[in-house]
Amino acid sequence: MGKLLFWVVVIAVGWGVWSLVRVSQRKSEQARQAAARRGPEKIVACAHCGVHLPASEAVRGDGEDYCCAEHRDAGPR
Repeated sequence: MGKLLFWVVVIAVGWGVWSLVRVSQRKSEQARQAAARRGPEKIVACAHCGVHLPASEAVRGDGEDYCCAEHRDAGPR
């Protein structure tokens, strides 16, 4: 009886681990597909220092893109 219980526990743990791995793989595949649909992000240059950064991280001011609020306040060069 003890050996049967041991094998039931081993199979249950194995099935649980396998299920977790499948869920993890499915989520990572969905994330990859979502990233592929979005495509590459636009890169802009700071009007003050010229550093390149993603448009989503840029600080906008006076129709220009800046890398930080200090450069926005200083204005373009």
